[in-house]
Amino acid sequence: MDSMANQSSEMEEQVKIDLNSTEEEFDNIMVEFGRCANTSAGIEGYRSSFDSKVEEHSSCRTQQASAVGLADICTRLQTATDLNKASKCNSNVLTQPIADVQVICKPSPQQQLGPYLDSMRQSFATKHAAWQAQDEACTEAGRAYDNQTAECNSLTASSSALTTQCDELLGTLESFSCSWATGMKGKCSEYESCYSAAETRYNKAVSTAQASLAKMRHSWEAAGKMRCMAEAISTSGSVDAAKMKTCDSSNLTDTSHINVTIAEAPAKRSCPEPVIYPGSSAYEAKVYDSLQEASVKKLVRAPTPCLVPGGTSGGRGPTTTGSGRGGRGPTTTGSGRGGGSGGTRGGTRGGTTVPRAYP
Repeated sequence: MDSMANQSSEMEEQVKIDLNSTEEEFDNIMVEFGRCANTSAGIEGYRSSFDSKVEEHSSCRTQQASAVGLADICTRLQTATDLNKASKCNSNVLTQPIADVQVICKPSPQQQLGPYLDSMRQSFATKHAAWQAQDEACTEAGRAYDNQTAECNSLTASSSALTTQCDELLGTLESFSCSWATGMKGKCSEYESCYSAAETRYNKAVSTAQASLAKMRHSWEAAGKMRCMAEAISTSGSVDAAKMKTCDSSNLTDTSHINVTIAEAPAKRSCPEPVIYPGSSAYEAKVYDSLQEASVKKLVRAPTPCLVPGGTSGGRGPTTTGSGRGGRGPTTTGSGRGGGSGGTRGGTRGGTTVPRAYP
């Protein structure tokens, strides 16, 4: 009878192992669905990074406009100080030829020496005082011009550095958004394959689980009946008929715990079509329309179109004037393929589709 009891215990233990294995299989499948979701994830992260880069670029352009404005004011002041310098240093008091004053040095034939020398002393003292005052004015004007020039050189250098920095930020923004847009097709294909494999595995596991659970319950009932029969037979081999009869009861063994909670498979997401990339109207609205001041907008070149297969790259770009520069030719970044005019992704659960907007 001990062998029957032991066999019963072994059967119950095997049922527990099989039940745990089935639950682990569904846990692993859910993890696999999660990995698939991660493949197509990053949309929110991209939007957050994109918005952050747009804000950084806009802030830089505002600083650039301020620096350009200061450099322009300084240049006008430099022109004014240069004109003042020319006025002071080109004065007739400083540039008058010596020959013009030689005539006053010739005495008249009747003029005596004393009065002549006294007249010369007064005349030259007056002229020297005027020359000295004008010379000091010229020196001061030259110093003011040099100081203004040094300040303008510093402001121009600062403006040029900011221009370079802002252009680099714009280039980074273009490359970042173009790379993401062109790479989305590859991510979509990868997600499709991943989800399809997980879904196949899930459906197979659900079908297998139903049959497996039926077998487990049958084994559990058989183990219970075997244990009951072993207990109805004494060590001497005599059978307790009444007790043996209870072993045939349909309520002998509880199998309600032999069950697996199967989570619903995640809804398949539709792959979003990228719409924010250089050359698109959505990109222009984000990057260029956010530059509200005309003095800032005119500093920014037109976007370099990103060639996204299936999409459009014909954004008009901003109208640039003044020191603005025209855009370069179209370029592509990355090996993926992009979409066109935007899309949504959503999941169907219980017949209800909940769309989620993406760029």
